[in-house]
Amino acid sequence: PDEGELTQKLAQLNIPCIIIPFKKVKNPFHLKYSYKTLRQLIEIICTHKIDIIHSNTQTGRIAFLGGVAAKITRTPFIWHPRITSSGKIWDVIQVLFCTKIIVISKASKRRFWWLLNKQKLSVIYNGINAVRFGADTDRMSFRREVKCQDDEVLIGTVGRFFPHKGFEYFIKAIPHIVEEAPHSKFVLVGFEDPNSDYLCYLKKLVQRYTLEDKVTFISKRSDINTVFSSLDIFIFPSPDEPFGRVLIEAMACQKPVVGFRGGATQEIVEDNKTGYLVNVKDFNAMADKTKYLIKNRDIAEEFGVNGRKRIEKVFDIKFHVQKIENLYRELMKKDGN
Repeated sequence: PDEGELTQKLAQLNIPCIIIPFKKVKNPFHLKYSYKTLRQLIEIICTHKIDIIHSNTQTGRIAFLGGVAAKITRTPFIWHPRITSSGKIWDVIQVLFCTKIIVISKASKRRFWWLLNKQKLSVIYNGINAVRFGADTDRMSFRREVKCQDDEVLIGTVGRFFPHKGFEYFIKAIPHIVEEAPHSKFVLVGFEDPNSDYLCYLKKLVQRYTLEDKVTFISKRSDINTVFSSLDIFIFPSPDEPFGRVLIEAMACQKPVVGFRGGATQEIVEDNKTGYLVNVKDFNAMADKTKYLIKNRDIAEEFGVNGRKRIEKVFDIKFHVQKIENLYRELMKKDGN
């Protein structure tokens, strides 16, 4: 809809990008704008002889207009939603325009439990460039930044500072960990407005437990590989994550992980092999498993190695791309192209 980080990256790769300003379809007062956007989409599809439309957004926005444009021009339409929460009636409407729906995990597939034609659904996991992660980095630079000494254990989590990410469970587990591992430090690396209500709540929680000397909050980082490499243990406290890309990034950096047995986390982490899974919201169990990894470094290292192997086998970006390409070929074949 406008210029931004994505358009800049596309320009660097010499990939054409067309800007179409639009407003949310859910607002009935935006019908005039929606009609204008729809006409622009149809014109682009016809002018450029588009073979497939792949929409990467949620219901009630451009995905809906893309589906309508696809129906009018008889173009195969792929919808690629990335959250587990239902769009309710908008999901039903959106599905009517879809040729295929890509879901990013079995957990997110449950969003469409009501769909009779399950053949429309394809589970394709997100992927990362495994080569990028786990390479030699300056492990100590980030540790010095968060004032973590060489002989201390650094435990961390990464994600957006949104309530559904469950960072409070990580913080609530810390006092129990510190009781038996006073030489540990903790870091939360997040992506959000530093003045957000949820971030303020988390910082107050740290103060309530008098953990100010143990916990550090870090804003968005471009050197995320360095952050993961600097950690000893990675905690993933989201109770119901549709996927969890940071989880596979940490595993690619050979870090043992501890997370909840909910959402797609249980599809990514192999319990007792690449990390530990505990019951959802059970921060005491999370603390216990973390303490066990601190005490048993040989098991932690084994989990890290196993995690890296799992990423290379299942979650490397090449597998993701291959499955998307196969889906494109399947749709073009059916469409007679």
